[in-house]
Amino acid sequence: MDVTRIPWDVDYFKQFVDHDPDNDEGLGVFQNCPGTIDIPIVGRDIVSVEKNTLDPLQKRYHMESGFDEDFVICPTLESIVNGNIPLPFRVNHSQFHPTHKLVWISHKLDYPHSHYILKGIKHIVSDTEISFDYKLN
Repeated sequence: MDVTRIPWDVDYFKQFVDHDPDNDEGLGVFQNCPGTIDIPIVGRDIVSVEKNTLDPLQKRYHMESGFDEDFVICPTLESIVNGNIPLPFRVNHSQFHPTHKLVWISHKLDYPHSHYILKGIKHIVSDTEISFDYKLN
């Protein structure tokens, strides 16, 4: 991880936090080889929980499900407290120049293994910051 190069989207984030973008540490995820990659959002440190049961620490990292407005996807509380936040939750927001988009992979015969991925939407060069538009609409 390195310092983000993506400009702060004040219009989007002002609804979530009272935060000074000039003092944001803004760590991001960078791709170190050229090409297009997909990032699966699965693992033991990622859970789907009811939105109204989110811990305040999880609210900072949660993603809307896009399919059920009552549930969100977020890191486990244990992973946040231990500093082991899964990679997909470290990817920054970019409304205008995203490199990825959030896509649901549905396994109709094996529903428990359905999951999200951050799908690469363009070929990128080495040392490019990975980003996606957090807005699902």
